[in-house]
This record gives sequence, C-alpha cells and structure tokens, in this order.
Amino acid sequence: MKALILEAQRGNMAALCRLSDQLGDRVRSIAFRSTRATAEDFDDLLQEAWAGLLEALPEVQVAIGQPEEYLLKRARWRVLDYLKWQKRRYCDRLDATETTGVDDGPATEALSAASVRELFGRLTVTQQRVARLLSAGMTWREAADELGCASANVAYHVKVIRRAYVDLHDEYEPCLAA
Repeated sequence: MKALILEAQRGNMAALCRLSDQLGDRVRSIAFRSTRATAEDFDDLLQEAWAGLLEALPEVQVAIGQPEEYLLKRARWRVLDYLKWQKRRYCDRLDATETTGVDDGPATEALSAASVRELFGRLTVTQQRVARLLSAGMTWREAADELGCASANVAYHVKVIRRAYVDLHDEYEPCLAA
C-alpha cells in the first residue's frame, strides 16, 4: 500500500486508480454511515470524502504509521466539516445579508418591489428559479431535487444571488441616504 501511495503522489494515474479501488469500499462506508446518521445525500457525502482523501494525498508521509488510515481519517474529517457547514447553511435565510435600515412605509415598499425586479433582472434564469423555490419555502435539497441538480449547485446559485443583492443594495444606498 505504501508503494502505491508513493506512486500516486508522483502523479501516476494508474496508481491513483488502484489506490481508489483499494480504498473505495472504506470511503463509501464513511459516506454511507454519515448518510444514515444525518439523512444527507449519499453522493454529496461520497464526493466530500473523496475530496478529503485526495487533498491529503500529497501531504501523507508513508514512512510514518499507516498512511491509508491517515487518508481515511482525512476523508472522515472532510465529511464532518461538510455536515457542520450543511447544518449552518440550512439555518441561513436567503436574505441573511445586512438590511437597509430604512423605515417601513409606502415609499419603502415601492423601492423594495423595484429592487426585487432589478435584482431578478440581473439573475440568470436558473438563479431566478432557485430564488423562487427558496422563497416558496423549499429547503436547499428540495430546490435541488426540483431543479434536477445537487444541493451544492443550489448553494452556488444562492451565493451568486446574495452577491447580486449586496451589489444592488450598494447601488441603492446613496438613494436611500438622500
């Protein structure tokens, strides 16, 4: 196993494939156990486990202990980090960015409606669909299922939507201060 890891570290793709074959069942087991414990998507957790293992590959020292156990430990850590992040993300609201601080009233409502139209005008069709699904009360996973993609894709679109919202807010801020 140590020779295989050394070859994979050197960039030998055949060695990397053999390494993934040998560790594949254990990596799938990590993802499966985490899926059963948390009800998260198995494919997402499997992807995170492989990412953790492959990130650790260049830094593993084969002369110390059992390097395959180190790689698997890093895969588990990556899955746990993902689960913590996922839990925080489910609690985040779409409008979790700062507010304008303007008093409510008819003018503010009109400005809000105009800014929502402006925001939607800046978004792609997919981002508009994501915003509508989340506004309808769907979770990120439900929105991903509706769109036929992974929840990571929804996360990316929400990040872009938030960035567009902040940019729009920064553009309107001089108008609000006047």
